[in-house]
Amino acid sequence: MGAAALVPTGMALITTSFAEGPKRTKALSINGSLMALGFTVGMVVGGILTDTLGWRSTMGLLGAGGGLVLVLAPRLLAESRGGRARLDVPGALTVTAGLFSVIYGLSTAAEGGFARADVRVALLAGLALLAVFVRVEARSADPLLPLWLLRRPTVAFGNLGGLATVSMMTAVVFLMTLYLQDLLGVSALVTGLVFGVQGLASVAGGVLAPRIAWRIGAPRTLALALIGQGALTAALTGLGVDAGLWLVLSALSLASVLHLVAVVTYGVTATSGLADAEQGRATSLVTSAMQLGMALGIPLLSALSVGWAGAVRAGGADAAAATLAGIRLSVAADAAVLLAVGLLVALTVGRRRTVPGRGGDRGRNRD
Repeated sequence: MGAAALVPTGMALITTSFAEGPKRTKALSINGSLMALGFTVGMVVGGILTDTLGWRSTMGLLGAGGGLVLVLAPRLLAESRGGRARLDVPGALTVTAGLFSVIYGLSTAAEGGFARADVRVALLAGLALLAVFVRVEARSADPLLPLWLLRRPTVAFGNLGGLATVSMMTAVVFLMTLYLQDLLGVSALVTGLVFGVQGLASVAGGVLAPRIAWRIGAPRTLALALIGQGALTAALTGLGVDAGLWLVLSALSLASVLHLVAVVTYGVTATSGLADAEQGRATSLVTSAMQLGMALGIPLLSALSVGWAGAVRAGGADAAAATLAGIRLSVAADAAVLLAVGLLVALTVGRRRTVPGRGGDRGRNRD
C-alpha cells in the first residue's frame, strides 16, 4: 500500500513539475536511472547481507530508506493543494480483488499446476471481477480509471509496452537466479554481483533514452527497445548445464540497457498530451503497469518452466537437464512476448514520429 501511494505520487510530481518535452523526458530518465541504481545497490548489498548476517537483515533496508524520506521530503518538497476527489470505493475493491485473484491463481499454478481447483476458481473469479471493474468505471461519476484515458493509443500501447518490459525482465532475472544458483552452484554473493553489473548497465539506458527519444520519438524508441530486449533475451536459450555465467552476464546486461530505455520511454509515451490535472491518473496507470508486471511475470513463466521441466523429467531426463529445459522454454516465451509487443507498438503509436519538444501537442508550445 505504501509503494502504491509513493511511486505514482513521485512520478506525478515529476510530470507536473516539467512541461512535456525534453526536460520531462530527461527528468523521467534520471528517475529510471535512480531506480536501476537502487536495483544495483539492493542486489549487491542483499548478496553481502545474505552471506554474512542472513536474509532477514535485508528487510531492515526498507525501514532505513523510509526513515530518510520522512526526514528529507518535508524540507525539500513544496506543499500543494488540489481539488478534493471522491474515492471510487467500488472500483478500488473490484480491481484489487480481481488482480489479487489472478495473481494468486498464477502463483499457485507455478507450484501445483493449472489442474488444481483453487487455481481455476481464482483465475475465473479474478477475470470476472476485472470485468465488473470495467463496468463500474464506465458508470462512475469520478472513476478510479477513466476509460477514455485507455482509448488514447499512446496511453494504451505505452502502458502495454511497460507491462511487457517489466514483467519479462523481472521474470528472466528470477529465472537466471535459479539457473546460476541451482544449476551452476554460484553463491548468493556472486549472483548479486552479476545482477549488480546488470543494474549498472541499466543506468546507461537511462542516459541513452532521452537522446534517442529526441531523435526518433518516444514511441519509436519504446518499440525498438522492446524488440532489442527480446532479441537479447532469446540469446539466453543457448545456456548449458555446466557453463553459461558469461552468457548470462553479457546478454542480461545488454538487455537491461534496452529495458531501461523502454521503461523511460513508456512513461513518456503514456503521459504525453495530457493536462496536468490528468497526470496523477496517468502516472498511477504507468506505475500500476510496472507493479502488475512485477507480479505477473514471475508466476507466469515459472508455471511454464515447472510444467515443462516436469514433462521432460517424466520422459527420462535427469533433474538438471529437465530444469534447464524448463528455463530455456520460459526464456523463449519471454523473448517472444517482447518481440510481439514491440512490433505491435511499432505498428500503432510507433508509426507517428512524435519527438518530445518538437512534434508533441503540448511540448512544442510549452518548451
